[in-house]
Amino acid sequence: ISRVRKAVESLWPRAQVKMYGSYETDFYLPSSDMDFVICLPAVHKNPAAARAGDLEGRNAINETWQQNLARKLRSESWVDIRSIKIIERTLIPVIKLCTKDRRDQVLHLDISFDGPQHNGLASVGLVHHIIEEFPVVKPIVLVMKQFLYNRGLLTAYTGGVSSYCLLLMVTRFVQEQPPSWGDCGSLLMGFLDFVGNNFDPRNTGLNVLGRCYFSRLNVALHHEQQQQAARWATRTGGNLSRRHSFAGAGRPEAPHALPHAGE
Repeated sequence: ISRVRKAVESLWPRAQVKMYGSYETDFYLPSSDMDFVICLPAVHKNPAAARAGDLEGRNAINETWQQNLARKLRSESWVDIRSIKIIERTLIPVIKLCTKDRRDQVLHLDISFDGPQHNGLASVGLVHHIIEEFPVVKPIVLVMKQFLYNRGLLTAYTGGVSSYCLLLMVTRFVQEQPPSWGDCGSLLMGFLDFVGNNFDPRNTGLNVLGRCYFSRLNVALHHEQQQQAARWATRTGGNLSRRHSFAGAGRPEAPHALPHAGE
C-alpha cells in the first residue's frame, strides 16, 4: 500500500490513495485483488486532449491518467512489468498489475481513478451494513467466490461475475428467507438452485435497498421513453406541456415470489 501511494504521489503530490473492495470489507481470498482508487485534486480532473492543436505538434497530446501512472509503475522494482495492463473498454478504466518481490505470494493490484461513475468507496459502507444485518451472507459469498474463481468466472470484464455483483445476488436471496433461518449449507444450496434454475439475469434485475426484483425490460422501456420525451422537448423549444403522457410508463413490476431455501 505504501509503495502504491509513493508512486502515485510522485506524479500527483496532493492525490489521495484509498482502498475498497474485498480487502477493505474483509471478503478477500488468497487469490483476491487489492483494489485501489486514486482521488485527484480538482486541478487535475480536466480530461486529456483527444488530439493536439494545430500549433502543438504530435508530442503535445496528453497522456491519460492510466497511461501516465502505468509508465511510472514500469520503473518500479517491485512491479512485474510484464503484468501491467490497462483495461480501458470498461465503465471504469483499470490498471491491472502484479508484484514480483514476494516469494510466498504474488499480489494482484487493480488501480482506478475516482469519478462520478466510480462507486467503489460508497459500496464499502453498504457492504458493512449488509453484513451487520445478514451475517450469514459472508460465508456464502466466500464459498461462491472460490467456486467461481476455480472456474475462471470471477472477473466481470472477461464474462464472469464481479465479487460485488455476487454479494448483491446473495444478499437479495437471503432477504427473501425467514429471519430465523441460519443454516449456511441449506442457504447455499438454495441460492445455487435459484440462480441456476429460476433467476434470469437478462430479464430480471435486483434491488437490495428496495428488497425487490424487477423487470429489466420495463426499466429499459421507461428509460427509452424518457429519452424520447427529452428529444421531443428539445425539438419543440423546451415546451414540456405534454410530457406527462409518459408518467408511470414502464414502472418496475412488483417483487416476484421466490422459493425459500430448501424448498
